[in-house]
Amino acid sequence: MDKKIEQKLDKIRKVLQADGGDLKVKSYNEKKKILKVELLGMCQGCPMAEITVKGFIEKELQKDIPKIKVESI
Repeated sequence: MDKKIEQKLDKIRKVLQADGGDLKVKSYNEKKKILKVELLGMCQGCPMAEITVKGFIEKELQKDIPKIKVESI
């Protein structure tokens, strides 16, 4: 996986961990730029999980990798 993505995910994890959650990368399709993640901890099963994935994680990653898409598993 791209170093830029890993660095950005480290920052995102810190925010999620502050609220008792976390994320685990399940796969990354470099050609299609699709990152699949699993939310963990307090984020798992949360009613706001999809907003966290699309509205926070994906938006943060798109600041540096504009065409990336994030999907939750």
